[in-house]
Amino acid sequence: GVLVQNCEFRYSTGAVYLGPASIARGNLVHHMSQNGFKAWGTNIVLEMNEVHNINWRRMNINFEAGGTKFWKCTNLFCRNNVFHDIYGPCVWSDYGQENIQIISNTAYNCWGI
Repeated sequence: GVLVQNCEFRYSTGAVYLGPASIARGNLVHHMSQNGFKAWGTNIVLEMNEVHNINWRRMNINFEAGGTKFWKCTNLFCRNNVFHDIYGPCVWSDYGQENIQIISNTAYNCWGI
């Protein structure tokens, strides 16, 4: 597992990837060309992050473009984050999920799902 805390990620063509037993806390993620965070695996926590101006290149919002992309996760907690000004869904949870909790987040100015 990895702790990613109080960092700024910007102007990347990819995303901040989180794997098993990872924690992302208090980060600023902005102006990413496709996704903010991507996560897969077990025991993952995203909390108190700000994610904005994602998918500014206007990639297809039906193919992994937006604030988050979660897949094949067990025990994922996404809480107390702020998502805004995103072209695509603010939070996208896909297939193979078990015990996913997306709670107490703020989202505005997101387009798509």
